[in-house]
Amino acid sequence: MAAASIAEFSQCSLVYEILLEITFLGFGIFDSKNKKWITFPTVAEEAKAVLRETHRQLAISVLKCLLNTIACDELRLEIALYLGDNFLVDQEIIELIIQLMSPFGQQISRRRGKDIRQNARCKFMKIAIENPKVIAIMIHIIKTSQNNKNKQIYSSLLYEIGNEETEGTVLLKRWMHKSADEKIKFLLSDILQKIQVNKSRTICTYRIKPKTPEEVANLVHEAKDEKDEEICCIAIRELSYDRRNPDAIKKTLTAILYSTKNEQFRYHAASSLQFIEPDNPLATSTLTELIYTTQSPTIVKSVIDDLSIEENFQLFIYALAKLIRISKSSNEIDICIVENIFEYQIGVGNPDLIDALTEKLRSSEDEALRSSVAFGLAAANPGNPEAFHTLISILLTTQDDHLFESLIMGIWELYQENDEQMIFLTELLHKSQNEVTRWRLAAILIRYQPSLVESVTILIETFNKTKDKNINFAIRENIPEYGDSEWIDSLVYLLCNSQDSIICEDAAPHLKRILISSKFPSVVAALRNCNQEHNKENGHDCSLYCEGILWHCAQNMSYADFYEAWHRPSTTTHPEAPDNIPVGNSPDAQILEAQNLDFNELQPTDYTYPLAVNLLSLKGETEQGAIAQKLCNKIYKHHAVKIPGKPPTVTSDAELQQHLFEIQDKLQRPNLALVLYIKDTNGFHEPTEEAIAFCQKLADADLGIHIAWITNQSIEQPLKDIQPNPPKLINKIQSWIDEIV
Repeated sequence: MAAASIAEFSQCSLVYEILLEITFLGFGIFDSKNKKWITFPTVAEEAKAVLRETHRQLAISVLKCLLNTIACDELRLEIALYLGDNFLVDQEIIELIIQLMSPFGQQISRRRGKDIRQNARCKFMKIAIENPKVIAIMIHIIKTSQNNKNKQIYSSLLYEIGNEETEGTVLLKRWMHKSADEKIKFLLSDILQKIQVNKSRTICTYRIKPKTPEEVANLVHEAKDEKDEEICCIAIRELSYDRRNPDAIKKTLTAILYSTKNEQFRYHAASSLQFIEPDNPLATSTLTELIYTTQSPTIVKSVIDDLSIEENFQLFIYALAKLIRISKSSNEIDICIVENIFEYQIGVGNPDLIDALTEKLRSSEDEALRSSVAFGLAAANPGNPEAFHTLISILLTTQDDHLFESLIMGIWELYQENDEQMIFLTELLHKSQNEVTRWRLAAILIRYQPSLVESVTILIETFNKTKDKNINFAIRENIPEYGDSEWIDSLVYLLCNSQDSIICEDAAPHLKRILISSKFPSVVAALRNCNQEHNKENGHDCSLYCEGILWHCAQNMSYADFYEAWHRPSTTTHPEAPDNIPVGNSPDAQILEAQNLDFNELQPTDYTYPLAVNLLSLKGETEQGAIAQKLCNKIYKHHAVKIPGKPPTVTSDAELQQHLFEIQDKLQRPNLALVLYIKDTNGFHEPTEEAIAFCQKLADADLGIHIAWITNQSIEQPLKDIQPNPPKLINKIQSWIDEIV
């Protein structure tokens, strides 16, 4: 009743609390004490139905808030689908649903993951059929995306929509006829043609497919060639979905297993029998036998999908290692490696799996296969130098655009927190005289804050010479979502120095998006000069984009501020150039002093052990789970701690507190003094509000957890803020440590 009244009394002070309560009943709530989600299945569907009757905008607001705050991808997918089905269909929601339906890199449990994603795809198809706006958004994404992998994903989904439902085919045809874009017309025409061919084949197959278990047995007995084999496999598989005569079906599948030596028939019969009767010993023993005897990558890969990891872990690892050894192309092992080693961390540290990956890496010549294996080896054996150097070697030589993009993203994901590897790449960049080598290394180091400015400069200069589209991709994919000052300076430098309208066209909207008010004056002064220079060059196209940014600044500045910025004396536009600051306070002087700091000078007391931690990877980080995990990783790998193995997985301050007790025991002190800072070769940087808020919850004097941030900000207790004044910084920190008892 309260929920239904919200639409009538939307100004009620309890509206938000009521909606939040209904949402919790519908989707669950996190139990922080026991670290798990609690659901309410008896009332969940009723709560979701009631939510549809409430105030539309408030309901959307609450659901979007949950989407942006919870870490459970399974729940986020459910909420996103509910939003799309009942309230809101926009590009943000569609992109999120499709991202979460992907099997790569999501936190959805392996046991239930495939069923969850399959159910999600069915719901998404329903939403797409009932709401033509979904297809419009997908077509727009295909049309505007520069990422080939994204285009393939969305094109495949359009194919599924048209192939599964007659209404879907009608919608695709309608869009093909109404679209004015020839590329979209061609794409949809190609999809519709494939759908038609597939349906023709399906009709042909189903005409000859047997209907009874006896007919399937006869067909298997009489099979002579590959075409017969394919039909038999389909027929065997279809038996597992027939519920009319289960005893006869089990008898037929058992007879096939005893009577044939054909591996394909045996696999499909055993898999179907296991589907019908999960604990059937003959099915289990046959699948196990096939793992050891077959040389077919397809069968091994299929058996891997059927195995229960919890019950057959060693066999699963053996099968995965065998698949790697016998595969001849990256297509055969790519998804298996990504799903099992990357996503689920299965086999990490396992010697058999590491040996199989190492052997394959050394014996293969195909670069796509080598890159897949190297990624697997880097994940299974973190820090493996052979995997790292193989990936870098392929990155610097490949001519495959799609592989290049995958390598850029994958190498960064693997090594972003490994300062040693990043420093190695930086040194390699400085030593190299080869133009291709330099810009490809810059494409990775553009994400590494100490090398950002230098990397952007190299990429722009190289793009001006070569017009290589991969360079534009490297810049565009790495522009942050927030107002990073160095990125703003770099994009201004890009607009002023690029000689090509393509890269200017990409840079301008990103600069406008991340531009913060404190940078308006310097951006106006810089772009004014660049705009005038471009105009001298016979109406250079980039001048249009400079004018757009200048107009944006003018609309958001007072007349007096804009006038002063416009008439400011000319300054260089390179992001590394300093402003006119007294020498003693110049950034260069502060950087040099910061570089001479040695936090190893900090001394433990009888009660307190200090751990100074550089959280460079937290620069700009806002997600609580990521902050918790990155801080945990750094503490566990601190030179004073050195706990072997992989750091524990944590998602919250409470979980990290539990593991800090272990650190206290190891260091034999009742108190930990965490000295946190963000520093690179350019000096100290400020932590995000989210990082400070997380540490506010983590610090607890009663538990012996004390935290200081090196920052110019004034922060509240229980945290300690220490100003980054290098000459006396170590003394200030030591005084704070000495006070902790």
